[in-house]
Amino acid sequence: MWELSEIFLISNSFVTTTGCLVNLFLLYIVLFHSPRIIKTFSIVIVNLAITNLGACLSGFLIGQRIIPSGKRLFYISYGLCSNLGPQFCFDVFGALLHFHTHALWLVFLSFAYRYYVMLRNEPSRLTLQLSIAIIYIPSLIQLFAMFYQEMNFEEIRFLLNDAYPQYDLTGLTVTGAVDALRFAPLYTLIHMTVITQSSGVIRI
Repeated sequence: MWELSEIFLISNSFVTTTGCLVNLFLLYIVLFHSPRIIKTFSIVIVNLAITNLGACLSGFLIGQRIIPSGKRLFYISYGLCSNLGPQFCFDVFGALLHFHTHALWLVFLSFAYRYYVMLRNEPSRLTLQLSIAIIYIPSLIQLFAMFYQEMNFEEIRFLLNDAYPQYDLTGLTVTGAVDALRFAPLYTLIHMTVITQSSGVIRI
């Protein structure tokens, strides 16, 4: 019988690999077969496809399981990143979260674009590119905050073992956020909550 971790890793690998292939196909269609009438808006689609491709690739590399414990979050990485150590896995996780938030910002921009062209002339490609650069700033701040967050991985492993002594952590790559009030986890939590909830409202 397969263990639960093996089933999870296989499922995660299948889903993320499929996501990579779908977004690569979307990029090909947009770059080489877009109708001339949507050439400007295709900038948004290309950015969204690249962002989703980055998210799928990050998800494939970390194969991550999240374990909550009170105000703490622990992450166990089963993916290929574990071969390069916990810091690399945590950096890939930070990249994944920033891809997620930027994708939602691009959803905002796509709605704003469609509303704008109903009232005025289509914006220039440069204007759209500058808009994408501006909405990327919050996600970029989040990425750097995650990258430069200091962590004691031995302490994190000890706290997880203390919270869940029944877990066998031997050979596993463990990272986490043990102080939710520090800038990086707090900013990330607020940013992701606001953008996710707002995106849900807009789609409704």
